[in-house]
Formats: sequence, C-alpha cells, structure tokens
Amino acid sequence: MLAAGGSREAAADYLDGEYRRLSAARAPEVLPTPPLATPRGVSAPFGPTPFDTVIREAARRHRVEEALVRAVITAESAFRPAAVSPAGAIGLMQLMPGTARELGVNPWVPSQNIEGGVRYLASLIQAFGGVELGLVAYNGGPDYARRYARGDAVLYGETRDYVRKVLRLLASAP
Repeated sequence: MLAAGGSREAAADYLDGEYRRLSAARAPEVLPTPPLATPRGVSAPFGPTPFDTVIREAARRHRVEEALVRAVITAESAFRPAAVSPAGAIGLMQLMPGTARELGVNPWVPSQNIEGGVRYLASLIQAFGGVELGLVAYNGGPDYARRYARGDAVLYGETRDYVRKVLRLLASAP
C-alpha cells in the first residue's frame, strides 16, 4: 500500500481492519472457555487488591511508577491471576512462557508474575527510552517496537489499542 503511494495512516487503517476481521473470524476457535471472573475483593485498577504490597514493592525495586504497573495489569488481565491469552500469555501481567523462563519466574504464581512482569517492563522502558515505546515492546515485542521507532512500522490493531488503554488508565490514576 505504501509502495503504491498510500499514506502511513491509510496503511494503518487497512491493517487495523484486517486485524479486526481476522480476530472476529477466529474468536470462537481461539476463546473456547468463558473469561475468568475477577477475584472477590479486587477493585482494579486503583482500588485495593490482594496484590497491593507485591505491586508496590516491585514498582519501587524496579523504579516503575506503581500506577503504570496497575494500568498494565488492568489492561493485560483485569487483575485475574489465572488469565491465559489466546497467544498463551499467563497471569496478571500476561507473561509468555518463554519470557517467564528467561526471567526465572513462575507465571502462575501472582507474586512472581508481578515481579517478572515489572522487571521486564522496566527493562523495556529503559531500552526504548520511555513509557510509550516500552509499552509497544511489552505488547507487540521488542522487534516490532524497534521497527516502529525507526518509522518502518505503524501502530495498529491490538498494540495501538493496548498502548492507548494503558496510557488512558495511567492518566486516570489518583
């Protein structure tokens, strides 16, 4: 599309439409079970949760804003520790099994999932020089974030929606 003289915005709109079409077509196959309920006592994203101490300590340890961690957890899993994505990401911060192994954490254990997720997010924010690109890398992968940062890719579909959602949640933090 770009080679034919189209704009980046037109390409992003086209890709976004394709993403939505393909996602809708695969939804019954990809989501065989109903979504998990939010645990009793959880009032996400900024109310009290059973994970407050772990979130606070991990955020402090890795120098990430606590409100950002809460926004990421809300966007990733809605504070459901047993959440599993269609791609296989696990837990509160939706760690892929390979990433969890690299981080040396068990993604099924909420405290380890948060620790690993915050450590990984902090490393991406540092590597990409800011929160927005760090979020692009967290959701779309570091290679996609590098291409986007160079101007070789546009934000579309899931990653664009994810970054907007996290930043909107962060902006609404008390």
